[in-house]
Amino acid sequence: MKLRVTTVPGTNTVRLVGELDIYSVEAARAALLQHLGDQPGLTLELANVATCDAAGLQWLLAARRSAEAARKPLVISTQSPAIGQCAVLLGVELEPLQRPGN
Repeated sequence: MKLRVTTVPGTNTVRLVGELDIYSVEAARAALLQHLGDQPGLTLELANVATCDAAGLQWLLAARRSAEAARKPLVISTQSPAIGQCAVLLGVELEPLQRPGN
C-alpha cells in the first residue's frame, strides 16, 4: 500500500492514508505544500496511517516548521498508533503538533 493524500470536502483538512515512510514523504510534502498554499491553516488527519518510519516522522516535524515559517497553523487532529509508536521509539515529542485535548 502506498500513501494516499486527499482533502476532506468543505474543510481545511488533509487526510493521509497508507504508509508514511521514506518512499512516500516526497509525495506527502508536495501535496501538503499545494494544500497549505490554498488555506489559512491546515489540519492533518493521520488516523489511517498504517506505518511510519523515521523519515515520515521527520517529515511531520519539517511540515510544522514550514507552516510556522509561512505563519499558517498546522495541527494533527488524529494520529494512528503507528505514528505514536515511531515517535516513542525515536524519543520525539509530537504533542505540540496536536490540538489541545487530542
